[in-house]
Amino acid sequence: MHLVIIDALNLIRRIDAVQSKHNSDEAVLNSARSKVLDQAINKLQQRLNPSHSIAIFDAPTPSSWRYRRYPEYKAKRKPMSPNLQSALLNIRQHWQEQGLFCYINAVDEADDLIATLASKAAEQQVNVTIVSTDLGFHQLTNPRVQLYDYFKQCYLDQRSYFDKLNLQPPQLLDYLALIGNSGANIPGVAGVGPKSALQVLQRYGNIETALNNADDSVTTLKKIRDAVDDFQLAKELLSYRLDIELGFSLRQLRCDRQIST
Repeated sequence: MHLVIIDALNLIRRIDAVQSKHNSDEAVLNSARSKVLDQAINKLQQRLNPSHSIAIFDAPTPSSWRYRRYPEYKAKRKPMSPNLQSALLNIRQHWQEQGLFCYINAVDEADDLIATLASKAAEQQVNVTIVSTDLGFHQLTNPRVQLYDYFKQCYLDQRSYFDKLNLQPPQLLDYLALIGNSGANIPGVAGVGPKSALQVLQRYGNIETALNNADDSVTTLKKIRDAVDDFQLAKELLSYRLDIELGFSLRQLRCDRQIST
């Protein structure tokens, strides 16, 4: 069994960005975008050969726990164009009618829904492929869960990713929390960039150990200690929920046919 989970807005927004550059007329844009999106879904089915698949969407009005925990979450993100916003319902309905199960939840973000589904499926010995360019999903990768980049047309290999950083998978969340995520407006630790974050983690293993066993003579550690609340907040925000009640079964996600274009 092979379950493909599509990070819907990750795919749609990138395709829309390209199509919007070439089509100023809204009717032409809508038609071109719809055609390219359908082609993308069919290519994913052909390349990945899933037995089960799902496209998971974010709700139009953000209300997840992250916004309540940190009101500035994603505050600087460029808003979705009104044209694309108004087209999302039609896209979702069209995919659903064509046999691709689509899911949206008014309370939970797509990231948490994807993480919950991937982890629960893997626990049932199902092979899972997450289609997204979001490298944060490497937190979830293991022998059962893989990450696939549609635009590069390749799997984002966990081993090569961590080898490049010279980190172990359990260190990833500390690393991401240190450097922050500008796209989500999560600042991380001021003055700590990728290079110094890697140096600390390669030396001490994790930030808890570093802060418990090191003095402030190391500049990076002093910065982390001074901003430990920011670090803990970033780590919390960058973590995924794995315990959401999804309300559907794998049986409902079985692939039926290709989407007509």
